[in-house]
Amino acid sequence: NLTVILNNEFTRQLALAFFPQGTDGVDRDIDAKNMDDHLPNAFSFLIEQENYVIEGVNFDASKKIPLSVKAAQAATVKFYISETIDFDQSQPVFLYDALDQSYHDIRNGLYEVSLLPGTFDDRFKIAFTKGTLGTNTPQKNRFFIIQDNRNQVLKAVYPDQESIASFTLYDMLGRVVLSKH
Repeated sequence: NLTVILNNEFTRQLALAFFPQGTDGVDRDIDAKNMDDHLPNAFSFLIEQENYVIEGVNFDASKKIPLSVKAAQAATVKFYISETIDFDQSQPVFLYDALDQSYHDIRNGLYEVSLLPGTFDDRFKIAFTKGTLGTNTPQKNRFFIIQDNRNQVLKAVYPDQESIASFTLYDMLGRVVLSKH
């Protein structure tokens, strides 16, 4: 369970469930919509541009799970993992903050941030690895993605001509678009 607290007054628990059949989209049998989304302050998982309080996905350590945070006025928000059930105790859980591209261990502590009023649908994500998307190889091994809109082609170019063991392509919400081994 992810617990989110606004100004030490408003608390919301979000449940993230992992199961093999889970998708990154809406799973009608497990995902539950946020019925309090109309309130001035709300916290949710963001699935297909809608807000949910329960999300079921297939676990992938490279996945980033988007959150939506809505604050009616300037606020202090705290994030932490309050409970895990049947989840590997050695698996780290981070809150990724896109504002400064930082990762915060919310499994062993809390992350506190000050927000201006507004809705933040692209700032916060749950992550299971600490780092940015891409390769963890030396600078000489460069990998480029080239988007050719006219021909509707996405090209992956690896100029060093070495074998690629695997690659995963993500969309802007952190969802896996393509994964090859």
